[in-house]
Amino acid sequence: MIDTKEKIRVGTVVSEYGKILSEIYEGDKIVRQQQNNYKQTHIINFQKKEAFVKVFVHPITALFKELPTKEYAVTMALIPFISYNDGILRYNGKIVDGKTISDILGENYETFKRIISSLCKKDIMKKVERQSDTYANKTKKCFVVNPYIFLRGQDIEKEIVDLFSKSKWANIEETSSSIELEDHM
Repeated sequence: MIDTKEKIRVGTVVSEYGKILSEIYEGDKIVRQQQNNYKQTHIINFQKKEAFVKVFVHPITALFKELPTKEYAVTMALIPFISYNDGILRYNGKIVDGKTISDILGENYETFKRIISSLCKKDIMKKVERQSDTYANKTKKCFVVNPYIFLRGQDIEKEIVDLFSKSKWANIEETSSSIELEDHM
């Protein structure tokens, strides 16, 4: 029987002249000088516990140019509500309606409703029907954001991608301002 406390040797470090310098055991980590240098000049996993949403450069630049200031502000304010895998707006894991979001944001509901309607017409978001997360045999109308503009996580339901695939945001051309922006990043 193998003693579990005994490390298993998996390799040997040899100098360019063939001299054995040390041995490598299972579980050892090899750290190169450039890795050490990187760690000294960078914060690894900065804000690791903070949730984040991908904001794609070309569409967001176009949105800034095309949307009135208030619509752009509301679009940005919706980012924390975007959920993983489907882009549906949720709060504390539950699908939220426009009234709830406007209350959370402290925005007048009638103004908010007009802005959301405009954003839907511009394919920045849409209303979809989904299974209710409260009642097992009911559906609920909910808002979903365009995954060509915003994405939480790396995966998205194909149905949501298809919903926005013909939007201008899916095939946005690189504008000169977007290219200039990338040059400064």
